[in-house]
Amino acid sequence: MRILTLLALAPIALGACALHPVAQAPCPPVVPTLIVDKGCQWAKFITASTNDTSETRRQIIANNQALIANCPDRVQDVQP
Repeated sequence: MRILTLLALAPIALGACALHPVAQAPCPPVVPTLIVDKGCQWAKFITASTNDTSETRRQIIANNQALIANCPDRVQDVQP
C-alpha cells in the first residue's frame, strides 16, 4: 500500500517542477572577439648562409615563400 501511495504521489511532485522551473542566472552578454594579426609587422626574410645544408636552404625558401603569400604588403617594403 505504501508503494502504491508513493507511485500515485510521484507524478504530482514531479509535475510541480514543470510549473515552477528552477530559476537560472541570466547569460552574460556576448562580446565579439577581435583578432589582430601583427605577424607581418615583425616577420622578415631569412637569408641562407654558405654553411647551410640543402635541406636548410629548402626550409628557408619555404619560409620566404610563406611570407610572400601571407604578407603581400610587407613584401613590397622589404625584398630579400
